[in-house]
Amino acid sequence: MQLIFSLLLTLVMILSGTPQATPELNYDPDSLVSIKPALRQEIAAAMPAGMTAYDIDVTIPPADNNAFAEIAGQQTVAYTNVTGEAISQLPFRLYANSLTASAPPMTITSAQVNDAEVPVALSENNSVATVELGTDLAPGDVIVVDMTFSLEVGIDDPTHYGILNYDSASHTAVLAHWYPVVAGRDPVDGWMLDPVSINGDPIFTDAGLYTVTVTIDAGLELITSGVETDRSENNGQQTVTFAASPSRDFSIVTSETLVPTTSEVSGTTITSWAAPHAVDASTKVAEWTGNTLNIFNPLLGEYPWVQIQTVQAPIYSAAAVELPQMFVLGTAFFNQQLGFASYFEFTVAHEAIHMWFYSLVGNNQYQHAFIDEGITNYLSADIYFRMMYGDDVGDSTRQRFLYTDFQRMIEANADVIVDFPTDSFPTASAYVNAVYTKAPLGFAAIHEAMGSDAFFGGLHQYIADFRFRVATPADMEAALQAQTDINVREMWSHWFERREGGLDIRE
Repeated sequence: MQLIFSLLLTLVMILSGTPQATPELNYDPDSLVSIKPALRQEIAAAMPAGMTAYDIDVTIPPADNNAFAEIAGQQTVAYTNVTGEAISQLPFRLYANSLTASAPPMTITSAQVNDAEVPVALSENNSVATVELGTDLAPGDVIVVDMTFSLEVGIDDPTHYGILNYDSASHTAVLAHWYPVVAGRDPVDGWMLDPVSINGDPIFTDAGLYTVTVTIDAGLELITSGVETDRSENNGQQTVTFAASPSRDFSIVTSETLVPTTSEVSGTTITSWAAPHAVDASTKVAEWTGNTLNIFNPLLGEYPWVQIQTVQAPIYSAAAVELPQMFVLGTAFFNQQLGFASYFEFTVAHEAIHMWFYSLVGNNQYQHAFIDEGITNYLSADIYFRMMYGDDVGDSTRQRFLYTDFQRMIEANADVIVDFPTDSFPTASAYVNAVYTKAPLGFAAIHEAMGSDAFFGGLHQYIADFRFRVATPADMEAALQAQTDINVREMWSHWFERREGGLDIRE
């Protein structure tokens, strides 16, 4: 395995002894190969101390007669205790197990600390695996956990929106949340070990440092969250190493059929993967993604990674899904006519903006989904089109994608509190009304009250302050309030914390 960070070199001593105090972390800018060269020094300085490092080897077998054989993996996880108190256990999330009633598809087959086998206890429908460390790990200390694991991937499986699934028609596998990941930590509530959300995003993780080596059939395309650093081929197999540091997590797509369309914007390579018959649509996806980067790089802070990839794949119960440095777009988009200011273009812009609000700055989607979804939906439904095509189009798309649904919601007496736990909404439609309709209009109202310089100044600072971290609603509110004399608290409470939507219906 390759350990590319100087931090990990210090961990060799730990493997044969007890945990020791972490030296002052020094992320080497030259090792951040997934970051644009001009930004590596800045990003190295911005990265929080004690990021978890994952070094993973995984073998993905070919599909045979539409049966996807078991994936086998081994990982070394270097964890720094950032909890502020001594711990003797470390929780991992096995998200693949969260929405299945049958035998769990992901299994930890062994776990070791300091070369000694340690117990692993499963809970939350086998989606939490708590590893006994065999020692008390003091704040700031580092420990290394070695694991082997296996995963069975479903065939044409609609659970998890289809982002852990092999599609038999396109021979494409989307592999998100495919490995055991250290549980995400909420800045207020600590470890998030709750049952996985059924209404919103299933995954909540802290950003980490990733080196992932994949062995797979040489004839398959391999699309990942990382950049390739090494490759070899032998006996019809390719073994490819990727680096993704820092990254919210690490996703993989494999395909026999997808072809790439590539462009470049401000040092970021955009690769749109689609079926050969959909090259025209794929070209537009790359163009729209580039437009989004051009618009929001100056407004939000420059997108730091050297790549962003988009992938055509079957998606269930959603139009698209954001993943780190990539997003998956539903196949239906690629089989329709390309129109002006379309829902397809809106969806591409939405997922591209998630590279700031989710991939770059995290938030607890289980508790406060409106923070990333609401701001993203506002910026994509309104600001993207306004900046691309002018105010008339921006007004039209805001009306079409946001305000019409909001008006129907109020007329149906279905107003909601926006800042509400995802699975506490009474229905899935109430959740959608809150985070995708009302929340974006709340951000629009705050923007209009503050003015563009102050509003985008606040978002820019929020992103700069919380890069690769997990932020709270209070963090975003404070960043906006710092830029203006208006009472952001009152507007924030009106739109996000109270049911007062009837006051905002236009006569």
